[in-house]
Amino acid sequence: MEKTIRIFGKEKQLDNGVKFVSFSFTKDGEKFLQVKFNQACDNVPKTSGYWLITVDTEDVSLKKGKKLDNGERANDILWISNIIKKTKDTEYEAQVASKRKEELEEALG
Repeated sequence: MEKTIRIFGKEKQLDNGVKFVSFSFTKDGEKFLQVKFNQACDNVPKTSGYWLITVDTEDVSLKKGKKLDNGERANDILWISNIIKKTKDTEYEAQVASKRKEELEEALG
């Protein structure tokens, strides 16, 4: 079964200067999942921002997050092995930017 989900990519940098994009997903705005792609997936988004990706549920698996030293668990990981279609979600990005601007103006008075 095909599903379309919205993922968020954020550019990060390692101590040695190497940059990469880390992805996350949330269905309800509460619980965040890390999104990772295995090596067989050749249609991976390469830039930060919001993306709509269509995947077959057969090509997706969920792995529990590691137990941390403080007793809590890291976010679970959504592993994706194939993306059927990907589209940059510029409309949603504009909505988020507008909402952030309104919140900032409200906070500053």
